[in-house]
Amino acid sequence: LGQHAQAIPLFQRYVQVFPKAPDLDAALYDWAWSLKELGREEESLKLFERVHQEFPQSPYWAEVALRLAQRAYQTQQYERANQLVSAVLAGTPKPEFRPYALYLQMQVLAAQREWEKVGQLAQQLLREHPGNPLEVYGEFWQAEVAFRKMEFEEASRLLEEFAKKHA
Repeated sequence: LGQHAQAIPLFQRYVQVFPKAPDLDAALYDWAWSLKELGREEESLKLFERVHQEFPQSPYWAEVALRLAQRAYQTQQYERANQLVSAVLAGTPKPEFRPYALYLQMQVLAAQREWEKVGQLAQQLLREHPGNPLEVYGEFWQAEVAFRKMEFEEASRLLEEFAKKHA
């Protein structure tokens, strides 16, 4: 643990020597994380992309897709981000990934000014994941959507509720 620099050549060698290994997705995933931990973001993204493309049945697939979606969002590639997140939500991701996927999709759609869809996702996040740490964002986005739709009384009411709850 924590010996990423030493692990990278071992992962690289393993992948080269055993290109058909049944745990190749795990080796690529761990290799990518080691690169990321050392600040080698672009190299890590290429390996995450490889896991995403070559191993759709991998237990790492949803996490990798969300990581790639986050990067696409950060680089304003909103269509790609939305496609990746939608694919995760269409599948059966681990329960801990679903609220984050909903939140990320809200961010992407907000960047595209798709306020009605953002509002629907905020409601879905709040309905499906009460008590989740991301719940606060669902509450905030509901108020933001009302404001963006020029429903100022509703936005004010939601913001007052938000302030009371999180004061």
